[in-house]
Amino acid sequence: MIEDHTTSRPLPPPRGVVEFEYSSGKLIRLTALGILITAASVFVALSAGPDLTGKFFGYFGILFFGAATVKSLWLFFRSSGPVVTISPEGIRDARIAAQRIPWTAVARISTWSYASQKAVVLDLKPGATEQLNLTLLARWTRIPNRLFGVNGFAIVAAGIETDYQTLLQTCVAYARAYNPHIALTP
Repeated sequence: MIEDHTTSRPLPPPRGVVEFEYSSGKLIRLTALGILITAASVFVALSAGPDLTGKFFGYFGILFFGAATVKSLWLFFRSSGPVVTISPEGIRDARIAAQRIPWTAVARISTWSYASQKAVVLDLKPGATEQLNLTLLARWTRIPNRLFGVNGFAIVAAGIETDYQTLLQTCVAYARAYNPHIALTP
């Protein structure tokens, strides 16, 4: 049981399935921001003159933020169905893997933050990651994420119909109810 800290009464475990889909409004804002940053990168690349560092960062920005802008635009027009699904059986983030991560495979839930961005981080038990069919994005970002201190799978609210706090609270409620052995360090 989960304890209600406002009344010190145990709450029943959460039931059913919670789904979060992409948010059109957030995707439009991400696309607009991507266009601005890509345009700034073009400016840096073209105005750097003989400065190789400026050219490098400019062209890198064009590639990276241009790709992110195209991806958010593609999601705006082509996405359907839930992105994050939380249920008594586990959690599924389509951006990480096609299948659900069972609560029994999760060793710890924590929070990672950088600047104003926050993420719910799932640290899996040894061997659990190998059981997942990770998306290309999840495979590519594993090493860079570790360099930023993310030792697990980061689930962010960016682009979906929720905020970080709701996402964290929902994950913690289900985790506590269906695997009391998960370490929680939000």
